[in-house]
Parts: sequence; structure tokens; C-alpha cells
Amino acid sequence: MKRIALCGSSSKTAMLRNEKGFTLVELMVVVAIIAILAAIGIPKMTSFIKTAATAEAVTQMGNIGKAIRGYIDSHPTATPSELKTALEGKVLATGTTDSTSLSTLIPTLTIASNAKFAYKVRSIVITSNRTATFCLQATEGSTFAGDATVASVYFSETVPTGANATIWEGQIFRAGYIDGVTALTSAGDCPTATGTQG
Repeated sequence: MKRIALCGSSSKTAMLRNEKGFTLVELMVVVAIIAILAAIGIPKMTSFIKTAATAEAVTQMGNIGKAIRGYIDSHPTATPSELKTALEGKVLATGTTDSTSLSTLIPTLTIASNAKFAYKVRSIVITSNRTATFCLQATEGSTFAGDATVASVYFSETVPTGANATIWEGQIFRAGYIDGVTALTSAGDCPTATGTQG
């Protein structure tokens, strides 16, 4: 019985010696497959993360739009040009409380202290019957980072119909923020950094 156990043990050892591990080629194929999947997945994941990050901007710009309409309605004696002067170029950013701030003009409009974006009323047109068409811009950071057209999220009061209509998602333009490349061009949808309509 002891002899059988030894034979069994030695045959087991012999079997273990004859087993092969992975070859270098097999390991390289696995590494290549992982690299290809990472090359496809990482940019997509980054895009999804940036798209999700714009949810804050989209919500806040909707709130700003309602506040602007409320401000116009609450000033029935102001002329369209007075309203335009009061609102255009105003910024909503963390810690901004001076005369350039929307929250100074509209005290009910607030921004969280940990907000990811700062906002600006890029342009506003108010007709004689007091309807307003405006464009808002959000840039990442606690202060408004300037008028760069790339890396911004835009909100247009009306759904754009110009040459840029295909890169807008209804009233929202976020492609430039997500990919860092897509920029608005002159087409009458929303003002660009140069003041032309993009």
C-alpha cells in the first residue's frame, strides 16, 4: 500500500513537471487585448464623466433663466434697453457679490459654495412686448474664466436653428466642454468670445 502511494505521488509530481505555463506569445496577446479595450474604454469613460459633470451647469442655467424672466416681469416700468443693460454681462460665481454679480441684482438667485461652474449672461435681447431671448455661458471654476468658446457649456433661451443646430442638444451646447475641441462658429445661435453670434 505504501508502494502504491509512492507511485501515485511520483506520477503526480511527474504530471506537474510536464504541465506548461503560459508562453510569452500568449501573455503578449492578452496584454494587447487589454490595451485595446483600455484605449477604447478610457476616452468613452472620460466623456461620460464630463457629460455627467455638466448636469450641474444645465440645472443652474435653467434656474438662472427662470430668475431672468422673473426679474423682467417684476420690473414692468423698465424699458427693454434698461433691462438689457442691467442683465447683460452679469456673472453668477462663488463669492461674487459686487455690481457685476447676478445675485446682487436678483438676491433670490444663489450658487453653492462648492459649485463646479461659474456663469455669465452672454447676451440678452428684450422686445417691446417684454419677451426675452438670452444666452448663458458656464465655465469650470469658482470664478468666470473668461469668454472662451471651447470648454464651456452654453444655454440658449431658444432652440438654435442655424449652422450649429446639429451640435446643440436642444437648448444646451456642451460638446466644447466635453471634447475640448468643438467650438461654436458664427451662425446666430449664441454669442462667441469675439462677440459674433455662434
